[in-house]
Amino acid sequence: MKAAISGYICTLAGTAMLTGAALWIAEKSGAGRMVKMTCSLAMILAIVSPLNGLSGKFAMAAGEGTSDIRRAAEEAAKRSVSLQESAVAGRLAEYIEERAMEDGIHVRVEIEAFADKKNMFSVDLARAVYSDGAEYEKRKRVAEIMEKECGIPEDIQEHVYEDKGS
Repeated sequence: MKAAISGYICTLAGTAMLTGAALWIAEKSGAGRMVKMTCSLAMILAIVSPLNGLSGKFAMAAGEGTSDIRRAAEEAAKRSVSLQESAVAGRLAEYIEERAMEDGIHVRVEIEAFADKKNMFSVDLARAVYSDGAEYEKRKRVAEIMEKECGIPEDIQEHVYEDKGS
């Protein structure tokens, strides 16, 4: 790599000296315009020609960098979706708890949820944890809130009792 860079610098320096000398001579002789254009093209070619060989290497390096960026973006998107799942699940649980409290039912609700490939939120399990030994009517009311107000089917609801004696 060091040899390639020093060769590139020598090429640029040599081209600059030759085009400088040609411009100096052209200025003295009066043939300036055409010589200036030719010297400019020579310098452009000297600058650009080594880059032609490096383009494949740059493309490979850029491809590796792009895949790293893409991977990082996918991970960030997954974390974002996970945070959204947590936020939505938390708010849904809070809503059910508040509605139950309005009816005098003390319950802690836990929601397990996920987002599908289209980032649509779906509930896997809704667990109602009772600490006061809620009777059948209270459990039925919480199940009704979950199903009718939140769209959580009864088959993914779980109603359990917390044992405070342990």
